[in-house]
Order: sequence, then C-alpha cells, then structure tokens
Amino acid sequence: MRISAVFLVVTIIILSLGTVAAAQLFAWDDLFELEGPSGDFPLIIIHGYYPEILTEGLLHNIIERNWRGMVEKLGACPVLKDKLGVYVFYYQPEQSIPGIARELAREIEEHLGPEQKFIILSHSMGGIISRYYMTYLEEGEQVLALLALATPNKGIPAPVAGTELNPAIKNLQGTAELMRRQGFSRYQGGSFLQELNEVDDNHERYYFFSSFLGPGDRGGILSYLGRAYYSYFLPLEVPSDGIVPTFSVCLEGARNFPPLKGVDHNIISESPEMMDLIMTGLRSILDNIAYPVFGQVTDEEGQGVPNVLLEADGRKYYTDEDGYFSLEDQYFGTQIFPRVDNGVFLPPYLTVDGREGPYNFAMKSTIQVAGRVKDYWGQSVKPGSIIIMSNTSYHEYYYETVLGPDGEFSLDSVAPGNYRFLLVRENWPVPVLQSFELTGPKMDLMLNIPPQWGDSP
Repeated sequence: MRISAVFLVVTIIILSLGTVAAAQLFAWDDLFELEGPSGDFPLIIIHGYYPEILTEGLLHNIIERNWRGMVEKLGACPVLKDKLGVYVFYYQPEQSIPGIARELAREIEEHLGPEQKFIILSHSMGGIISRYYMTYLEEGEQVLALLALATPNKGIPAPVAGTELNPAIKNLQGTAELMRRQGFSRYQGGSFLQELNEVDDNHERYYFFSSFLGPGDRGGILSYLGRAYYSYFLPLEVPSDGIVPTFSVCLEGARNFPPLKGVDHNIISESPEMMDLIMTGLRSILDNIAYPVFGQVTDEEGQGVPNVLLEADGRKYYTDEDGYFSLEDQYFGTQIFPRVDNGVFLPPYLTVDGREGPYNFAMKSTIQVAGRVKDYWGQSVKPGSIIIMSNTSYHEYYYETVLGPDGEFSLDSVAPGNYRFLLVRENWPVPVLQSFELTGPKMDLMLNIPPQWGDSP
C-alpha cells in the first residue's frame, strides 16, 4: 500500500512537470522551425497511438520523426507550398476514441471556427478518431477529405501487447464475425467499429493508404515473424503491416489505394512512395474544391465602383451599383481579374484561396499612357500590338492595345507600377522593347525596336 502511494505521488509530480494538455491543436510553425508550407488552407495531422503519456519532448520527437519529411516535401512542392498551412493535433493515449474526438472538435472550433474547411492527414488510430469526429461531431462538412495511413477500419485482431486495458485500443478491436471470417477463431471482439462502419456515410471523402510486409523484405523479417508481440492472433498468411491487417484498411465506397510492399506500420508516413501518393492526393483535392465567392470593388476612397467586369475561369460577372459582386462557385486557385469598359485589366487580381469570401478589390488610380513604336531606322511600325506586363513576373498584370496606322498606341487606365512593353506581330518573335516605371497621371513614351530585331518581317 505504501509503495502504491509513493508511486502515485511520484507519477503526479512527473505528469505535472512534464506532460502537456490532454489534447491540443498546434500550428506547425509553433512546434518546429522547419521548412514547410506557408499557405492559409488548413491541413491537420493526427498521429497514431503511442502507449506512453506524451510529454512535450516526446511529442516533439514523435511528430518530427514521423512527419518532418512529409511536411518538408509539401513545403518544397510548388503547387502546395503557398496553399497549405499545417497543424498538428496531439492527444494523450489514456482516453477512448469518442473522448479524443470530442477534444478534436473543441480544438477545431477554437482554432479554426465552424465555417473553415480543412483536410485531415492521419496515421493508424488517428484515422478512426477522424472518422468518429466526421460521423458524430462535425458541423456541416468542414472536412473536405481524410487521408488516412494504415487505419484499422475493420479492427485489429487483438490488442497491441501491454495495452489490453486501454479504452482506445479496445475501441479498435475488430468484431468477432470479422475475425472468424478471417480465421481468427479464438478472438472475441467488440462492436465499436461495427457500429461506426454501419453509421458512417462519409466514404466518398476518404482516401485510405496501406502497406504489407513479406518475409523477404529488408528489415521486415523480424516484424513479419514477430507479429505475435503486436497481434498475437494474426496468422502469418494474412497480409499485414506488422500491426494492422491490410484488408482491415479498405472500406467500400472510399478511395482505397493499392498497398505498398515492404513498408512497416510505424514508418509508413516516412516512406518516399507514400509521400508521393499523399502529395498527388492533396493536389487532386485542392484542384477540385469550389467556393461561393463574393465581395466588393472599391476605389481609393473606399467607394464602391459599379459595372466593373470580373472574369473568372472563363465566366464574366459585373459589379452592381454599389460595387458588390457574387460569383458562382469557383475552384481553389482560380484567378479573378477585374476589367473596366475599355477592356483594360486593373490590378490587383485575386486568387481563390480557400475562403468563401469576401474577396474585395481596392482599385488604384490609373495612368493614361500613349506613345509610338519605331523600328531601328526610325520608321513607324505597323501593324502589331503592344502588350504591357509586370516587370517582375511574366504571369502578372497585363494590358494590350493595337498599334495605329503610324505605330501609335494609347491606354487610358493603367495602374502605377513597373512594366515591360512587348511588341507582338504576326510570324515574328516577341521582343521586349523597354521597361518603364509608370507613375502618371499621363505619360508619353517612344518605343524603339532593338537592333537585333531591326529588319522588317
């Protein structure tokens, strides 16, 4: 009795000094100074089960070991690095899955709010926590997709050794019927997953990834033969990643990816092949997100500008008399361009970035630009067109006008800034004539074709 009391006191002291809160959602940047995505669209990472009480140091070690490579690869991807903002949800292991899911719901509401859409990337038990949240606790459909690695959707055949009394592990026990069908005649499982699988209607939002070990895999022989430690009723002939049977991961109606060979359960998130699959899945998801987009176009004094043409994904919309607009659903990454009556594009353009709105444009004062283009010998150039592009990027703001009979051109509404002037003529290369900083309110320019383009076409 005295030993138990001392042990209890010591445990309380250790936990008070070294543990973290029961569950918490961290932004990646608050945890690590590591290269990663820096966008606004949330990606929540949910780790799997660990039998230890999670201290702050252990949490760092787990997340860094299992997810650092994945996050750095996301940060190096040109398509994803400016879109995703990474969060990590951690939880203590001595809770049931419904209890952990309720903690997740509270953290999401506190940090992201009830309207923000997001994606979950989870491992093992983290996928079941996510499914429970999406089935019983989610408000609306905030989760656009769940990407789950090695998740035991149909259960594990027996508790991981030493965790038989853990409430979350008990939730992961497969049903007796499932285990008998797979040949696990000694096993008597629970009903938690069976009920979840019957009620859950979110399968179209699930992406499931799995793996398996064979006796010839490097480093996998001991795991393959030593599965009795992890799941001591799992026959060797049943494909498994060492803990979760491969068949347990798939669900009908979900996107079930072919299993990776030779990848252990505990390191599946570190596999280069798995990283590539996850990145492909994320790109696909983000490319197919559509949002209702609304906002207002205002002038420099904050007054609404009526009848401004907005072009988005080939469709055209106009602002009302107060400068407000409402677009049909637009896909993530769609660029919205405002234009005035003469067809001139007025910067800045905006990009759909995961918000429903508002997307507001503050239009700048414009400059009247006029001038003439001459060839190498001082003669007026005709026919052709002048294109004005940003001096810092070939993909930003542009204006276009046709040359007149004497090579003259005119634009009435150009925003201040640094620009390149390009000459476009049929069957002719496109030379950059000159760069100018346009400051306004009116500028007269003379553009000369460089000597290397001096010959007439």
